Amino acid sequence: MNSLLAIGFFQGLILSVLLFLKAWQKKNHVWLMGAFVLFTSAFIAGPLINQWIGEPWGSFLVDPLLLLIGPSFYGYIRSLSRPERGHQLKVHLIPFFLYLPFLIYFALTVFAVQPNPQYMKEIYSSSYAVAMSIFKFGHLLTYVSLTFGELKRHQKRIEQVFANLKGKDLQWVRYLLTTFLLLSLLSLGIYLVAIQRPAWQNQLTLFNLVLISLYLITITFYAFQQGTIFDLDLSQVGEPRELPTLWETTDPKYEKSGLRETDVTEISQKIDQWMLGKGYLDPEVNLARLAEAIQVPYYRISEVLGKYRKTSFYELINSHRIKDIQQALSDPNYAHLSILGIAFEFGFNAKSTFNTAFKKFAGMSPSEYKKSIS
Repeated sequence: MNSLLAIGFFQGLILSVLLFLKAWQKKNHVWLMGAFVLFTSAFIAGPLINQWIGEPWGSFLVDPLLLLIGPSFYGYIRSLSRPERGHQLKVHLIPFFLYLPFLIYFALTVFAVQPNPQYMKEIYSSSYAVAMSIFKFGHLLTYVSLTFGELKRHQKRIEQVFANLKGKDLQWVRYLLTTFLLLSLLSLGIYLVAIQRPAWQNQLTLFNLVLISLYLITITFYAFQQGTIFDLDLSQVGEPRELPTLWETTDPKYEKSGLRETDVTEISQKIDQWMLGKGYLDPEVNLARLAEAIQVPYYRISEVLGKYRKTSFYELINSHRIKDIQQALSDPNYAHLSILGIAFEFGFNAKSTFNTAFKKFAGMSPSEYKKSIS
């Protein structure tokens, strides 16, 4: 069993090193995912570390790492969604440092009675120990919830900036976050079963390690593939402002914007004129390109769309694309093209993005719509 734990630990160590190297080369925040992989691997290797440095000191060494697993995952997602706020992640280390004195006190208590197995059993089942476990598990669930919330806000942000969301919507994170939650619950269940059935411990531990190893490999693969999301060049677009302004103005809070009614009308007319010119057919169009084309600061466009037109950049672009595609599906001039081929003609560059947008604006799938007009 120790050899299995060692394989799992060193696999996690190698994966985390690969992510650290990518972060160093690309100068990004993927190191946070590397930290997540490292902390998770070290935490599950607690029994192995006990063998190396003596029981229960290995467990005490890895025990507080559980309070870093949630923040590292959340920090990675937040760095993708709001890259300008990476420095604010330090506050999430506070629970870890606050927990350490309580852990040290508990370790000293164990050390004082270590020769007495009966007292050891009482200490590990005491209300103090139970409270520490509840705190750690509650902390982990809190960060799972925070990450889901961040993903929901992220979806709204990218719809204010991009028309094509493939590679930017972080769907893989949603799936892996759900898997992580299920794996955590499964690990807890396996631990409880192993207590009742000691003879099954090796098989259950092996099963758990295989699942966790596959999970860590999968999450490392996707983290490697994930590129920068908000990689817009806004240096030549409108008035000079810091990049964070874009993400702040994607929320509908413009009370202090200073836009006059005449400004709103003028900007809205410029947007409409650009739409009439079929600018939305550009597969790479985004808020920055629109701002450059009509010579209006991007944050003003975001305000006009969000506050006054009650729409997003994503909805503005793709609603027009879908209307054109609906017309093209009944146009003999496009009969030689497949549905997807027509979608590519009108600005879409991914099947999944097209299908999602079509169902959103047409109320049915592309194939269903084509059958309805046949």
